[in-house]
Order: sequence, then structure tokens, then C-alpha cells
Amino acid sequence: ATSRLSAILHGVRLLVFVLLLASLLRLIPTASLAAMLVYTGLRLVNIKSLRAFWKLDKLEAGIFVVTATVVVVEDLLSGVVLGLVLAAAKLLWQFSYLKVEVEPGENDQPLTVKLRGAATFLRLPQLAAALEKISPRDKVRLDVAELTYIDHACLELIIHWQKRHLAAGGELDLDLADLAARY
Repeated sequence: ATSRLSAILHGVRLLVFVLLLASLLRLIPTASLAAMLVYTGLRLVNIKSLRAFWKLDKLEAGIFVVTATVVVVEDLLSGVVLGLVLAAAKLLWQFSYLKVEVEPGENDQPLTVKLRGAATFLRLPQLAAALEKISPRDKVRLDVAELTYIDHACLELIIHWQKRHLAAGGELDLDLADLAARY
């Protein structure tokens, strides 16, 4: 069983057995088949990897655990559907979360605008409102170190705001290469 041929032959044998001896398979108690399936599934789970996964991303690991639990307790279709819904909700939250913090500068230091999360068109009004509150003559530092993603609409907004801010006599510290890398 060291080549792909062994896996193919195993599949062919199972197919022949299911097609030719289906009446014999019906004699096997469903609970026994379910127990074998759960046992095999548990042997496939690497607990060390799951612990590392938990440390890396608790929310993603939680979705995995909930999905696996529902598959075992309820049924496969319910577990997979719930897992897809939870994963889609997590993605929607990740791509719609943006925190804009404006920290005033001290002792002639520029004020800092920190962007955290994903700057998508969903948060364009929030970003625009925060930038418009800044005085045109202020020294500003735009911190995008914790920005995970920026879409074209928000990138254009920042570039246009930068041009207006500089034209009005303000100063702006912005690493466009870093910002473009998140695009």
C-alpha cells in the first residue's frame, strides 16, 4: 500500500462489494457503522495541530469544533451547512470591520490616524467622515500597520484626501508603498 494503485484497487473493491453484496451490507447494524466512522474520524484529527490552530485563530478553530460537533451529533449536511454559514459570517465581519482612531499629537507632533481592519467600500463613509474632521493645516501621520486590506474605493479616497490636504497647506506622513501593498 505504498502507491496510488493500492488506493484505486481499494476503491474498486469497495464499489464491487457495495454493488454485488448490498443485501449483506444491510445486515450490519447502523450503530456499528456509525461507531467505525466516528472512530476513524477521530483518528484523523491531530490534537497537536488542533491546539496550534486554537492558538493561531480561536474563532476559526471554534467554527471547526462546532462544525465537527454538529456533524457527529446531528448529521453531515447540517454540520457542513452550519460550518459554511459560520465561515461566511466570519468573512463578512472581517471584511466589514474597520476601526479609525484619530490620536492628537503632543508637543508639535503630528496627529495620528490609525486604521485597523479592512478598509472596504462598506466602511467608506466612516473613513471619509474621520478624514474630513481633520483640519486642513494639521500635520498628520496615517498609520496603516494594522490595516489588513484596502479596496480601490478607499485607496482612491485616501489619495484624493491627501492631495486636498497638501494643497491646503497641511502635512501628511504616508507610506504609499505600504498602503498599496495592502490593496
